[in-house]
Amino acid sequence: MIKEYNNVSSETYLNRFLKDDELIRLLGSQGSYFPVMSMIHLAFLWNVMSKEGIWFPSCGVHGISDLLQEVVIGNEGEIKLNSGIKEILVEDNRAVGVELMNGDVYSAKWIIVNADYKKTVLKLMNKNNFSSEYLKHVKNSKYTSSELSVYLGINSDNLDLTKMRANHLFYRATYDDKNEGDPENFKNKEIEICDWSNKSPEFAPKGKKNLILRVTMPYEHFKHWKLGDKMKKDGYQEYKKNLARKLIKTVESILPGLSSSIEVMEVATPLTYEDWGQRSHGSIAGWNRDMKNIYMKHKSLIENPIPHLLHVGIYSFLEPFLGGVPTSIYSGCLAADHILQNNEI
Repeated sequence: MIKEYNNVSSETYLNRFLKDDELIRLLGSQGSYFPVMSMIHLAFLWNVMSKEGIWFPSCGVHGISDLLQEVVIGNEGEIKLNSGIKEILVEDNRAVGVELMNGDVYSAKWIIVNADYKKTVLKLMNKNNFSSEYLKHVKNSKYTSSELSVYLGINSDNLDLTKMRANHLFYRATYDDKNEGDPENFKNKEIEICDWSNKSPEFAPKGKKNLILRVTMPYEHFKHWKLGDKMKKDGYQEYKKNLARKLIKTVESILPGLSSSIEVMEVATPLTYEDWGQRSHGSIAGWNRDMKNIYMKHKSLIENPIPHLLHVGIYSFLEPFLGGVPTSIYSGCLAADHILQNNEI
């Protein structure tokens, strides 16, 4: 059954039984977009959303990194911060180490990489290590889009949160499929509103809240502002703030009083995710959900064509069946098991 539905598009399956466009969008994308993913991937996501639930670590999201750090240090490991990788080194068709930006070289029996897959293959490695066909497949396979994220610290005394009946609310004011091309037309886009401080009250001072507004945003809409690594043209900061205010104004139709309740605001754009998250074109959620845009042959990419090079993180699976962070953690466990099973540490 899994093999059968893995090759069936959710669009084809849902259109076979349903006629209502809004219901097809809801069931097929868990939101307001038309379905594109495979039926088996959609089933996995609905299982997470409706049965397993969305997990939130009791230690907070940053607590996971703190726990990993404790384990590494506790086992006499070393964490080198601000040590960018220039190249993953390969000898005799086997990964043997890394060269840092400062020229330092570290040798190892195994290399585990958490950079996104395109960056790993197309930028961090000599292309002669791969066949031309493989390079073509990696280059032409698409990632998910990027987003505009607005992080808000608010005083909720004068904010009407009546319609915020859950920690995550998806809102779309209008459906206009003929005019979806304008990335700044927020009324015609799906907006995710997250109340993180409900899960972790310590994230905000007493009487305050943290809200996050997220909306898809193509990298191409921002790339002309980029001058270089972490370098932007004059006017970029003001432009992204104005865009954030426009998004807030749209959300205010269901959260009255939002604008006047804001005490702190930070804005992330596709360039933020590219510069600080080191994601190719600011991609935020792994590979594109539409399998027609994917040319890779294996859904698990943990084992690279280069022996002793293992890939982990959200880009190590073509379909993040557990969601972002859980899939990333799971991939790390699989990589560790692979090394232990091969008795080479």
